[in-house]
Amino acid sequence: MESLQRETASPMPAREARLAEEAAAEENALRRNHPRTGLRKNTVKRYLGRIGWRWTATMRIGSGCRIHLRSGELPSGRLIVAVSKHLCAVIDGVIHDTHDCSRGGQRCVYGYWTAP
Repeated sequence: MESLQRETASPMPAREARLAEEAAAEENALRRNHPRTGLRKNTVKRYLGRIGWRWTATMRIGSGCRIHLRSGELPSGRLIVAVSKHLCAVIDGVIHDTHDCSRGGQRCVYGYWTAP
């Protein structure tokens, strides 16, 4: 990936996105389901599906890793990428996260959400 920047994948402002995530977390009413400590996969799936994002799986059981978190292996545009125990924003091949989660371009991508 080219560089590390902090920006949300959603075109909505970061504060608005965080508030929407918190509202989705409150629906589930589980104490450990909070944007600051992590959201459950079902909460993320429900929320992103509700606002029109589309899921594309890149890995199946027993298929091995075919797509890595590096430039050129993911489509361009705004993506929310699922990797092991983490989600990160990738905008036009650039990771937008609090840290470099690519593991040197070797991290396997389970799938990604694309903006509507």
